[in-house]
Amino acid sequence: MSDASNPADTAGLAQRIALAIQAGRMDQAGELAKALAVQGRIPVRVARALLDQGEVSAACLVLDHLMDHDSHVRGAAALQAKACLSVGRVEAGLEALALAAAENPDDPAAAAALARLLIDLGRWAEAVPWLRRWAALTPAEPEPDSLLGQALSLRRPPPPGAALDDVRLADALYRVPVLAAQPFDRVRLTRLTGGNVNVVYRVDGPSGSFVLRLAKYPRQRWDAYIDERANLRLAHARGLAPEPLYMDIADGTLVTPFVAGKAGGRMNDPAFLARVADFFRRLHAGPDFKGRFDPLVPLDWREERVAGLVPDWVPDLAALRAAMAEIRAALAATAPGFAPCHNDPIIGNFIDSRDGLVMIDWQTAAMADPDGEIGAFLARISRAGTLRDDFLAAAYGHADHPRAHRARLWECMARYVEIVEAVQMGIDDPADTGWIDHGKLALDTVRLLQDDGTLSRGLVGVKGQG
Repeated sequence: MSDASNPADTAGLAQRIALAIQAGRMDQAGELAKALAVQGRIPVRVARALLDQGEVSAACLVLDHLMDHDSHVRGAAALQAKACLSVGRVEAGLEALALAAAENPDDPAAAAALARLLIDLGRWAEAVPWLRRWAALTPAEPEPDSLLGQALSLRRPPPPGAALDDVRLADALYRVPVLAAQPFDRVRLTRLTGGNVNVVYRVDGPSGSFVLRLAKYPRQRWDAYIDERANLRLAHARGLAPEPLYMDIADGTLVTPFVAGKAGGRMNDPAFLARVADFFRRLHAGPDFKGRFDPLVPLDWREERVAGLVPDWVPDLAALRAAMAEIRAALAATAPGFAPCHNDPIIGNFIDSRDGLVMIDWQTAAMADPDGEIGAFLARISRAGTLRDDFLAAAYGHADHPRAHRARLWECMARYVEIVEAVQMGIDDPADTGWIDHGKLALDTVRLLQDDGTLSRGLVGVKGQG
């Protein structure tokens, strides 16, 4: 393919795609656009060239392939919205505007464009959060406040006795179709969790029970929610997750059915652990997720941050770092390739429903090292008896499989990450002793894995010599 970083080549590629479409050779045009999608910002340049030529359909094709491959390219969402809306692809344009609003949370024009389109479509309730955002960013402008007043006047009375001082909760009850359809006099709200990132409610009504998540906005990675929605849909299709009935890819508002069943499971029950192993096998064998996750990426800068420190609770930090470097190298040398992973396999994210095990909270789902996920779950299994070996045998066929040894090394590596994080947080926030307490527990695990020979056997076992 031509070097599209060259303006002349950019124009040439644009012309080739346009001519293929004009000739009805959509397969050829699609292949060209697909090949472009992996080239960073180059597809954006080609799409702009196509728009300048009036070849809007060709620009849409290029941008569709780009956004499907990588929605994190700056400026692509706004350009896609312009292209889609100009050819009447309203829903695609609306989604692109939502992503542009997530990318530019402090840009009133982005919030205004999204709000205006929703109003034009008669979707006043969905426009409310973006009218609020627009008004907050332009306090001197009367238009967003006026439109917000109109939108709020269209609302019916709230659920009786409902404490809707949480504006985001109120907005969600009116904007999410499956919730707005409930007769408010028969709706019951129960707050399940709440913290610095997400607030979660159970919503019970005549047509069923739902879980509503009000997520953090804006996110540091603006396309995080579009990736989460795609991954959640894939997991649901395989029977591993609840169905996403509604998800706003800009602010992360999510509604799923409430999954009846027992949260968690019996970590001392070999049968339950075997079912978890089967769950992970099905997940890791599925179609590729969007995004990539490597828990070791933050480790490098954290290690640099704490280099030279000798904390009293881990005086041999330097020696520990050297030992973990050997483990890290062994993991890198034997990596099986990334697979779709949940990446937060705590026991509380499992629900034993009548239809089998499902997991909730897919916010960190991405392509990752599957043995890392097995190792993270392994860390939560009691060391009593043969439970850990039984779980690994269920996951890999036998407990001495080279990848079972990788999972054991990953367990240790994950605990080491927690140790370094605790040391770093002890510097940054010395008043919060919870980090150090957590780090001490992680250190106990690492010491145990060193002392009982798990690590030395694992370093041999990952090479298939165990």
